[in-house]
Amino acid sequence: MFGLPGKPIETDMQTVVMKELSLHGTTNAPRVWPRVIRMMAAGQVRVKPLLTHFFQFEEMDKAIAFARSQTDDAVKIIVLLDEDQGESR
Repeated sequence: MFGLPGKPIETDMQTVVMKELSLHGTTNAPRVWPRVIRMMAAGQVRVKPLLTHFFQFEEMDKAIAFARSQTDDAVKIIVLLDEDQGESR
């Protein structure tokens, strides 16, 4: 598992045991990011559909409150530093 789900998640321990799975938690995957960046640069990963909500820097409080609201339709919330950056989305 990578990252923090924000709330407890249920795990089917019978499946974990029967399939002899291992669960490892981490908040950093340094060997993964170069591969992810290459895949994005090659167009192998469609990123735009994951960018679901945009806020201007001045709306940081609103963006944080929105992220904490646990809304199911938010995948990736972006805070823009420059007004012009939002035009390319």
